[in-house]
Order: sequence, then C-alpha cells, then structure tokens
Amino acid sequence: MEEPKSYQLALEWVGIEDVPIQFSNQMLVQHVNNEFVLTFGYMTPPVFLNPTNEEEIASIEDVPIKPIARLGMTPDRMLELIKALQENYRNYQAGIAGRQGLGN
Repeated sequence: MEEPKSYQLALEWVGIEDVPIQFSNQMLVQHVNNEFVLTFGYMTPPVFLNPTNEEEIASIEDVPIKPIARLGMTPDRMLELIKALQENYRNYQAGIAGRQGLGN
C-alpha cells in the first residue's frame, strides 16, 4: 500500500495587531488529565491612606485577582511554550547585558 503524501503548509498570523495586550501580574498553572490550564490575572494592591494604621491593614481579608485570560493546552504544547519562554528570556538577558556593556 502506498504511503499518503505529506504536505507542508505555511502558517500565517492574521490580525494579531487587533488583539489587545493585557498586562498580567499574577499567574496560576494547573493540570488535569492530559491538559494544562494557564490562568492570567491582574491584582491591584490595596491603597492605605495611613500605612502605619495596623487596624486598617489587619481588616483586609484578601486581595482579589481579576482573571483576564485562560489558556488550555496539551502537554506537548506546554513543553513548546516552556522552551519558547526560556529562549526568549535568554535573548532578553543577553540584550540587557549587551546594553549595559555599551556604557563601560
């Protein structure tokens, strides 16, 4: 029996500039069965009018986090994400080190 032909198709991101960028300062990673769920959120710290007032500080039971995005992915995609983040972070660090070396 003849093997089915394999085709490669180019992938193109379309409309990426139309998606708003959300700032996240909190993240929750969970896994269930054969999927990972990443939840990104934004936390605004409480405002204290008098930071030395311990009663005001003690009265706060929790600080809410507003979820802004949830992503689900397979373990294979999660591994791809981890590798992409590591590579991008290395490039970011190398860029910072390069810029700091320019002034010396």
